[in-house]
Amino acid sequence: MPKVTTKYTPEDYKKLQQLARRIPKYAPKATKLKRFLLIGLLALVAFFGVMFSPIQFPEFLFESLACILVFFFLAVVLIYAILIIARRVRQKKVIANSPSFFDAIHEFSFNADDFAQIQTGDLAEGQSRAKYESIFKVYETEHYFFILPLPGQAYIVPKRDFVEGTPLELRVLLQAKLPPEKYVICK
Repeated sequence: MPKVTTKYTPEDYKKLQQLARRIPKYAPKATKLKRFLLIGLLALVAFFGVMFSPIQFPEFLFESLACILVFFFLAVVLIYAILIIARRVRQKKVIANSPSFFDAIHEFSFNADDFAQIQTGDLAEGQSRAKYESIFKVYETEHYFFILPLPGQAYIVPKRDFVEGTPLELRVLLQAKLPPEKYVICK
């Protein structure tokens, strides 16, 4: 049966974050709706802030609906750019402030009925065992298996770190144990 022993790298975490942005169910829909509403609200606040500010803007900027819509669009683009930059900064902070995530050794063993994950390290230790039926979803990329026990949580299983078995054996095992809609091969 396949076994993997790995020590996560910042690159592994970045790959998980890249995948999380591509898959719709990693981040719950409520979060995406809140983000969309927040961007719209911030754009409206920016728009009304400019409209009623003591700074005198040329009146022709606000005389037509087209000018107002262009201003609103530009405000949304600016806010979205700020959120992208904030996400990248937050990602770097998580990497810098999570030594237990990168310090620990993670061992995965995949058996006929279940799989186990053991984490050992100076800052954190733990273990878990789960039946395959409890897996929310599995995403396979060129270099990783991402096993999601729940939406928003993932085990990162790098293909480079197999100590027993092969990635192909793990793929066959997971595809046999999971319904087809729960196993996704990403291009």
